[in-house]
Amino acid sequence: MIKELRALLIQRRYSEFLKRVEALTSTQELHEQVFLAISYILKGNYKEAQSLLDRAIKTKVEKIYDFNLLSDIGLAFLMLGNLEDAESTLRSVVRAKSDDGISWARLGAVYFAQGKFEDAQRAWERSLELNPDTAEILYNLGVLYLNKGELERAVDYFNRALLKNPNLKEAEEKRALALLSLNKVDSLIEDYYKELEREKKPEVYLKLGNTLFIAGRLPEARSVLAEGVERFPLDYRLKRLLINVLQEEGRIHQAGLLVKEWLEDKSWIEESDVEEKEEVIKELRFLLNELRVEAHFFDTAEKDLEEIEGKENYPDYYILKAKILLERNRGIEAAEVLRKGREKFPAHLGILSQLVRVLTSIGELEEAKEVQKQIVAINPAAVIQQVEMENYKATDEQVALLESLLNSIALPKSTRASAGFVLHKVLEKRKDYDRAFEVLIKANDLVKEELTYDWREHRYITQKTIEVFTPELVERLKGKGHPSKRPIFVLGMPRSGTTLTEQILGSHSMVYPAGELGFVPRIASLIPKVLKQQGKEPKGWPEGIVEFDEFLLRAAGQYYLEKISELDDKAPRVVDKLPHNFDYVGLILLMFPNAKVIHLVRNDLDVAVSNYQQNFAAKHGTMGFAFDLKWIGHMLNDHRAIMEHWHKLFPGQIYDLDYKRLTEEPEKVIKELLEFCELPWEDNVLEFYKTKRPVKTASIKQVRQGIYKSSVKKWRRYEKFLKPVIDILNEGFKPLDLEYSQKYSDAVKPVGFIGYTIPD
Repeated sequence: MIKELRALLIQRRYSEFLKRVEALTSTQELHEQVFLAISYILKGNYKEAQSLLDRAIKTKVEKIYDFNLLSDIGLAFLMLGNLEDAESTLRSVVRAKSDDGISWARLGAVYFAQGKFEDAQRAWERSLELNPDTAEILYNLGVLYLNKGELERAVDYFNRALLKNPNLKEAEEKRALALLSLNKVDSLIEDYYKELEREKKPEVYLKLGNTLFIAGRLPEARSVLAEGVERFPLDYRLKRLLINVLQEEGRIHQAGLLVKEWLEDKSWIEESDVEEKEEVIKELRFLLNELRVEAHFFDTAEKDLEEIEGKENYPDYYILKAKILLERNRGIEAAEVLRKGREKFPAHLGILSQLVRVLTSIGELEEAKEVQKQIVAINPAAVIQQVEMENYKATDEQVALLESLLNSIALPKSTRASAGFVLHKVLEKRKDYDRAFEVLIKANDLVKEELTYDWREHRYITQKTIEVFTPELVERLKGKGHPSKRPIFVLGMPRSGTTLTEQILGSHSMVYPAGELGFVPRIASLIPKVLKQQGKEPKGWPEGIVEFDEFLLRAAGQYYLEKISELDDKAPRVVDKLPHNFDYVGLILLMFPNAKVIHLVRNDLDVAVSNYQQNFAAKHGTMGFAFDLKWIGHMLNDHRAIMEHWHKLFPGQIYDLDYKRLTEEPEKVIKELLEFCELPWEDNVLEFYKTKRPVKTASIKQVRQGIYKSSVKKWRRYEKFLKPVIDILNEGFKPLDLEYSQKYSDAVKPVGFIGYTIPD
């Protein structure tokens, strides 16, 4: 049995290995106990694995003379991240048994994890001498050369690995990365297309779809994989990769509908060759609930999560449950859920990362730093988040590591970009401004390579909104909306002070800070369906507003009030601080003629720099503009034009809050703000940074520091780099040709505000 288990482990047939270990009637032998520990690691139960190893290896490793056993102990140490113990154990094996190719391979992995690339190369080359047909060793050497920047050599090793094992997906992916850096990935894609013409096989669809995904050609990847799924409906790999592509594109609604469809008719799972059929069903349910959370269907997601059998044995349960609680501003409860998850899965990076985010959002920064240290111990690349947690104070060694991550073509562009954004902040803190901005340009360019953003789409909507919202329309609908004063809307360009303003207001006893709510955009996107229900022409936004009457305005307002009541049903006032609501001020003030609208005003160039410095999560959505200085300039021009229009149509109903004044004379400006909102003065609004309510935006750390002036006129540090945005700002708002056709992308479809409901 020991020999069979070891063979399964070496062959990476982990499912069979786990089944065989579970079938063991006893684990009296030390080798069996080591295999049991490895099975715990494979299941994510690191704490139990470490405890078992500590109990089992009472005899010192040096006194064990079974070299296969020693090698497997070394593997267990490696899998647990105990690199020092792994190295000493495996070195003792190869010293005594120099022809053990498996142990040389494992020792190479230890050296690689330690960053000892030359030692790793020697160990893997020795392993390859002993086992020349091992695809995994060829792959490892390819990764090593990829990290060293020897791209042609890396491609050669990946090709050799694929000749030995054509199904080695990792080699396909890394080869595509190397070819992408050599500007040769297009020829590889063309080869795959030709192969697909010759034979329609699932493996070819997977290779082509995955390579297109890596190359950032997302619409093409979606098309290829959708065809593959249609042709091979039993292949779970194709389905899963298609969902990954849709998520990356931001097509959450489309992805959700597909996963729901696959779960409703499970016959394909029964007919497929998937081994763990029940596990696949659970994986799909967790995936569907992840998509529901992203689409803000929190109630439906929470209900289904609680109904999954054995949910506590899955890390995704704790992560998704915490996300739902955090979105409902129940950050303290979210942290407690994740602490329980950490107890069960002490080294699960997803749980630990989410715990850091939640702790940071509720101001528990010291605990967050401790958790982050654990993450870095498990994954050295997590230095990105660690330096963030330390407020961008980095050692020279950390700076060197960040630079290597930024420049490593072996890593996904998203990881490289994240390293670049953090390195920029480190260099800025060191006042090395020129080098900081050069790094920032590189980070933004890495993100841009995978975007399909077109600034003209927003320009088109802006000019159509200005055309549709006429004084005559406003006069006809003025005062006919819902009379409620409950909503307060804080809006303006992202990074203009909206989060700061919300936190100030949210520190008032009569106000609930709800964060960035998507309810107004949902109402706008639903207009054609609602008009169709009413027997009217189903026009979209913004043209559809001309068909509105008192009934529809009040229905929309009631829908909005019901949605915010699900978040809080007690506070007299609720703040919605979605910055891009500046596009919908006309709709807001027609729906709620008594609502308070607060518009943040900040120096355009300060806003431009601050946006350019952020690695926004919504890069495939509303925040795509932030990764190019010219695009930022166009968005600033749109913002200025639409806000000037709203001020003309609704004089006196929009309060312009000057960010610079707020930093210079906070008490005076906050008093004016409260007076505008018809709220009595409370001293605690000056200590807003002490609140435990969660902050979920890019300003998560800044608002914990109180009001500071250092970000005012920050742009002057980088003035020589800002010509692209300055030129666009000087150009001003120029309407597009009316024949321009906007490229609409699928958006998350909302729940209707007069009865229309999409399937959950």
